[in-house]
Amino acid sequence: LGAVPVAVHGYVSFERYGLAEGSVSETAGNQMEVKALDENTVTVLNGSCTEYYLRVVVIGPGDDGSGGSGSGGAGGAFNVGGAGGS
Repeated sequence: LGAVPVAVHGYVSFERYGLAEGSVSETAGNQMEVKALDENTVTVLNGSCTEYYLRVVVIGPGDDGSGGSGSGGAGGAFNVGGAGGS
């Protein structure tokens, strides 16, 4: 990452490729619990009793979140795998 994130956003879907196959929603409650973050890692936990696919978007200092070549953003398919872990 290179710097401590200023924001961490989560999106969940019951389908592996999100909008390409179904729908996507922002996480709420304990669907994505941020347990730790520093300049090297972001550790999240699925605190719910439901399995789903999770997409994590990390925004770094000075990053506008547009998904460019900066430290944050989120390009590509919704393919960050499974539930129940970090």
